[in-house]
Amino acid sequence: MNIKEFIKKYTLMIVSFLVFIITINVITTLVVIHYQKPKIVTFDIKQTTDDFVQQTAVLGPKINKQQLELMTKKFNASLDKTINQYSSEGYVVMVGPAVIAGAKNITPEVKMKIAQNMKAK
Repeated sequence: MNIKEFIKKYTLMIVSFLVFIITINVITTLVVIHYQKPKIVTFDIKQTTDDFVQQTAVLGPKINKQQLELMTKKFNASLDKTINQYSSEGYVVMVGPAVIAGAKNITPEVKMKIAQNMKAK
């Protein structure tokens, strides 16, 4: 049996196999694209730090310089931990003005997690 006879005899099977392979490749590509697409969120770091500064200013004479430095270190560590947690979950965290539209603002969630972390330590 030469190649022409083989192709003639198994044309439907060959075409079906090629369609199957192409379909599997398309499905695999779509799944990979879906799961690797970055999830972009926004965070207002200026508002968050301004709120912290305002809260510490209210304490004023009630705390000394060492306590203020300790609170600032806790705040920074908690902020870093929270942002890194989002990053490790596949989120790309950007400042609000850098994104025109379509990204979820996580500022309230981050503030809540920072407050929880600061109370826990």
